[in-house]
Amino acid sequence: MRTVRLALAATLMLWPALLRAQSGAGSYLQPSISVLGTSEHGSGAAYAPPRDGLKRDDAASVALGLDGRTILPGGRLEASLFALAHDPLSADDRGLYFAGRARGSFGGNSSRWILRFEDSARVQRRDTPTLSDFQRNEIWLELERATALSGPNVSLRIGDRRRSVRGEAIQDFDRQALLGAVTWGGPERRVWRLEVGPQRYSTDAAQGWRLVGGFEMVGTFGASRTALRFTWTEPLRDLIRGVSGVGEPTTLPVPPPLPPTTPTPGSPVGPSRSPILREGLLGPSLVVDPLESDEGDWDFGRRKQEIVALASRRLGGHFWVTAEMRAQLERGPDLTAAAPERASVRRERLSVRLHLRRELNDRTALVAQGGWQSLHDNRPGLSFSRGLVCLGVELRP
Repeated sequence: MRTVRLALAATLMLWPALLRAQSGAGSYLQPSISVLGTSEHGSGAAYAPPRDGLKRDDAASVALGLDGRTILPGGRLEASLFALAHDPLSADDRGLYFAGRARGSFGGNSSRWILRFEDSARVQRRDTPTLSDFQRNEIWLELERATALSGPNVSLRIGDRRRSVRGEAIQDFDRQALLGAVTWGGPERRVWRLEVGPQRYSTDAAQGWRLVGGFEMVGTFGASRTALRFTWTEPLRDLIRGVSGVGEPTTLPVPPPLPPTTPTPGSPVGPSRSPILREGLLGPSLVVDPLESDEGDWDFGRRKQEIVALASRRLGGHFWVTAEMRAQLERGPDLTAAAPERASVRRERLSVRLHLRRELNDRTALVAQGGWQSLHDNRPGLSFSRGLVCLGVELRP
């Protein structure tokens, strides 16, 4: 996908600035290498023959990362690059991931206006029972009007997300969103954010509009950092593309959510009070989570609700514990099916994850993670249950 290549190229273009500024206060450039052992176990209709060979996967993986940040007179820039080879010595089971992210903010302090941007891209090549070879890119631009320190602040965000799936053009899509948001609360206490706006989408099967809204909270309870987000997607109008090219306009009481936002532990709550539940590169805790993919992102034409809860706590100075829970409820038509079968999709997804990190010294950390995910879908061959255990070491030269 051309947009993915452009996003990764844009991320690479930031590295000269990061290299020049890494000696400044608050700036850094950190490479890393991780060696991981993973064990995955799956069951359910999605693992029926000929996919039954994917029920169990014990493998070793190697990952390379590069993270950097630079503080500028009027703002800050951050960028991350990440590459992972899953089971690289096995020609049959090998999987490849590549991701890049760049984001920045300008303004604040003496200025009442804050401009933010974020661009993230991901490429995956791995045989899975759900979504295998895909690439996607998402870019956001936000302008915030800052008021008093405790708010409320008002902002406007525009975004574009595109995905292509190799060999499955029906899974390709692009969507654009315009969201207005209000944020209030100070950086030393709970921060609240409410956003709502229209979203337009286009696929080979249909195109249309929907309304997306979200409410999120982040704060400190005792020694734990917590975040909670609820999103609602309400379909407005869908135009079904017929085989002959003649569309069928419909008003369907069902669609998807805000651009996927995953709570990222350690996301700072600065004076600008930017959104806390932000999508990470590949997962909220570990360098990569093979349980996560963009499979649930094709939910057009359906009403969808999602709750994400996250808690992170430091124990003893060198030990981090992070727990996450995500629940989704989805109802509505399958826009890729024939007309009599469209209003039939019923999906419930539940996932939980526990991540442990032990800092041995400034350059070495041990990581462990356990995860479980269950999807119930009334369509044949799509339901599954899957678990993951991962152990590894991260080195930071």
